[in-house]
Amino acid sequence: SVQRSVSGIPLFAAAAMTSWKRQYSGVPLSIELYHLLGANAITLVLLAVTGTCPGVLDMSEKTQALVLVLSGAFFGMPHGALDGVLLWGQGQPGKLARDFALYVALAGAMTALWLILPPVALVLFLGTAVFHWGEGDREAFPTAAPWWLDVLGRGGIFFVCFWHRWAEVVVVLQLLVGPQTDLTGAVMTLRLMEAAYLVAYMSCLGFHMLRWKDPRSMLVALELVVLYSAFCRLPALVALPLYYCVYHSTRHYIRVP
Repeated sequence: SVQRSVSGIPLFAAAAMTSWKRQYSGVPLSIELYHLLGANAITLVLLAVTGTCPGVLDMSEKTQALVLVLSGAFFGMPHGALDGVLLWGQGQPGKLARDFALYVALAGAMTALWLILPPVALVLFLGTAVFHWGEGDREAFPTAAPWWLDVLGRGGIFFVCFWHRWAEVVVVLQLLVGPQTDLTGAVMTLRLMEAAYLVAYMSCLGFHMLRWKDPRSMLVALELVVLYSAFCRLPALVALPLYYCVYHSTRHYIRVP
């Protein structure tokens, strides 16, 4: 009976492999899939390190700011520089000058808004970030979920910091708009956005969990849980560069032809 059991192992393995191929045939091997798995692996390793070495979390605000600046320099600036590449490569012939002028005008208008009404610019900036980041995540790894649900549920993941690290977030927001700027109205608006995102996150996660037979949904659900843990566990100025560099910017590099 032992011999029969042992000889049955290859048959069982073959059947399991056939079932696995049938179930996961909807996720072809691609750089987008490798990136999703790699990004989540990096985040889980970082969470494991901080879990075993709690002192890693005891970063001063200057150290966190340094992490933010360095990550922005090495990933954020190249990511932003791709805007010109997109305009040059995908703009309509004869309208390139117009497109660049519109781009510069929008950038100038946003800069002026930051100088004149920083709280309004802050809310607009974070609202735009939700759409921009969510759209990038959705296009990089699309699923059967409604487009708007994936965009909102995945793009606003930074709001997790608002729930778990509000004291840190307030300090960062005040630095962004200036120490003398009244943030009362902006804070009320952002707290409403935070509550709305909670609904979007739970709805998005629930949708993908209910589709447990769909490997793409399961991978997105995994990413949502991993990123939630990162924004909950890590300092705000560490979790944000982690998402921005490892997830968003890298996906942007992959998307741009």
